[in-house]
Amino acid sequence: MVVAHPDDEVLGAGASMWKWSHNGDVVDVAIMCTEAKARAFRPSDAELEGDTDAATNYVGVNRKYEASFPNIEMNTVPHLQLVQFIEGAIRESEPDVVITHHPADTNNDHLQTSMACGEAVRLFQRRSDVKRIREFWYMEVPSCTEWKVNSSMLGFVPNCFVEDFIEHFKFDDKKFEELWSELSLA
Repeated sequence: MVVAHPDDEVLGAGASMWKWSHNGDVVDVAIMCTEAKARAFRPSDAELEGDTDAATNYVGVNRKYEASFPNIEMNTVPHLQLVQFIEGAIRESEPDVVITHHPADTNNDHLQTSMACGEAVRLFQRRSDVKRIREFWYMEVPSCTEWKVNSSMLGFVPNCFVEDFIEHFKFDDKKFEELWSELSLA
């Protein structure tokens, strides 16, 4: 999984990640921007890191690869730097499947991540010592992908669905109510 920001992986494929990890698959995540400096009501760095760790642990992430590219400014970073970070994660993780943002996403960091990921997954074509990627998938991150502001780009039209059942998740009702209450106030 390659995402622009902490929480994109959970918003885009959290239930699927939980399912895969609990079925014995290894789920790794590369996060391009680990800071949220541009948010108006941003958490402290420690709180953001703690929330990211809790969420990725919950869904069963094996390993996180974290970069500190500038939040909401990834278009200012040379494309090659973005690609090389993802390639490093691919070399270490050796995934069969890579999932990232759909390129028609309205968030520019998501677009830059998607474009760099599309280049990085072809690393095996340039280096014989790199494991071949079997599948490359796009995901939808609600509130960013479905807007389709640029009508010249094809919108996200999924052709692969992962069946997830909420009954599999074990919720601590009190913690869930507290979290829901916090989210409702935000």
